[in-house]
Amino acid sequence: MSKRSSLLPIGLVMLCLTASIACTDSTGNYSGGSLKAQVPATANPNQGLTEYSQIQGSGDSCASCHGAQGLGVPNRGNSLVGCESCKGGFDTLQDKIHFSMPEQDWRLCDDTGDCAENTAAYIFCSFNPELAEGCPAPAEAVIPDPPSPLTKMDMLAMGKASYETPPPPNFSCMSCHGENGAGLYNLISSEGGCGSCDGTFDVLADYIAASMPPITFGLDPNSCDDTNSSCATDTAAYIFCCFNPGLADGCPVLPEGFCPAPPPSP
Repeated sequence: MSKRSSLLPIGLVMLCLTASIACTDSTGNYSGGSLKAQVPATANPNQGLTEYSQIQGSGDSCASCHGAQGLGVPNRGNSLVGCESCKGGFDTLQDKIHFSMPEQDWRLCDDTGDCAENTAAYIFCSFNPELAEGCPAPAEAVIPDPPSPLTKMDMLAMGKASYETPPPPNFSCMSCHGENGAGLYNLISSEGGCGSCDGTFDVLADYIAASMPPITFGLDPNSCDDTNSSCATDTAAYIFCCFNPGLADGCPVLPEGFCPAPPPSP
């Protein structure tokens, strides 16, 4: 966990900036003249995704107010992309979370269990990578083998059906994410979407199982877990192999037309 310390004297900070000297406070908040936030080696952005997405005791998650992609939710929470606390360095955002988030009870995500540090790391590395240094390299997702006698193609076919077929009350993954993953909430990592696709396979599968479909729409967030089916695993495999094949290893050869046509290049 990065340690908190008192602010440097204003005169010293101004001297450093005026002289364009690499100025770093005792926490390693900034690195060199770039003034980028230094993500501590102890922080775990993948665990931060879990903290960001999970429902807290207040009935809300960070994502329910700030959006799954950090773009904010109207009348609930502001965008975290380029947020003011993100511009003040890692400790500034970590302290904001530690001392005041969630608003209903900030103690739900203090740093007793490194929640604030991990969540801040996730917000920087997924929503503000240009403002941060020290983010871990994306891990390649390995598509797991399904239980025999199913094949990976069977698994992807079930994932496609789960993604496109709306369960009651007539609401599917496709309703928010679009047929080709480029919907209102983009699932294409190369276009800045799907922060959970930048981790291992289990990061995305666990996120779907715990948080999808979103409770903020009055839906059951556990309706696509792996308790009575393989919904989360199948859907994650479909999202990787059709929308983010460059991040995945072990996708089968897909028949032509199985995946929807990708969005046109900008």
